[in-house]
Amino acid sequence: RRAEFLSIQSDPNDPSSKNVINIRWIRESWWKLVTGKSTKSAQVTEVNKTCFELCVFERIAEELSTGDLFIPYSETFDDYREQMITWEEYEAQLPTYCEEVGLIAGDTEFARTLKESMEASCQKADSQFPEDELVRIENGNLIIGKPKPDQPSPEVEEIGALLRDRLDKINLLDVIINVEKWLNLNKHFGPLSGFESRISDPVLRFVLTVFCYGTNIGPTETVRSVQGVSRKQVAWLNLKRTTEARLDKAIAKINSEYKKYRLIECWGSG
Repeated sequence: RRAEFLSIQSDPNDPSSKNVINIRWIRESWWKLVTGKSTKSAQVTEVNKTCFELCVFERIAEELSTGDLFIPYSETFDDYREQMITWEEYEAQLPTYCEEVGLIAGDTEFARTLKESMEASCQKADSQFPEDELVRIENGNLIIGKPKPDQPSPEVEEIGALLRDRLDKINLLDVIINVEKWLNLNKHFGPLSGFESRISDPVLRFVLTVFCYGTNIGPTETVRSVQGVSRKQVAWLNLKRTTEARLDKAIAKINSEYKKYRLIECWGSG
């Protein structure tokens, strides 16, 4: 039988023995689930094995994504460098990119301007520190308070009032239904094979799936808001018929149709 709790002491039979596993890296959101304690100052002698494993794997995934952790020889399975552009492409596109984002090309010049900008920012912060009400030092630590929100200008308030007055309130589900009627996206998520059974109402199931995972509320909360469907029905389409390739096709179709609106021209080239 799998044990629910895992002792982290060198001698589980001796309450005074030291812990052999350092768990201080566990974040606040995981702490109570893993240890059962409300505060980190409490003594911990055992951890919930399942929650601890999930916490470890989440941290590993995060560290791998940020590059702070690596797996030896993992490049033999998938080398991320193959997805990068070549040095020739980099050199050819660098001047245009720097011009668009307002940077100076060239190693020496870029480092010099960045250093000057950082020095200017530091000097500005130092000069404003005595009069800054949001920044203070307590017990040798720098404390930065939350800034007060800027009051919107009268023009912004006027535009907001006009929008609220002239635009009708639209239910999010109605928006998804209208998009589905317009683009017929559910056809991209049909059966993966001819042997798979068809669902009775693909449009409804597709709309609920988009609402569920698009808002990130999950199947359980979705069925609380929508009557007549079960949690398994909501999750089924995502689990059984959704693939990366199908999502890419649906996204490409949405982007293609979206670009036909003249409104996006107001945002510039992006």
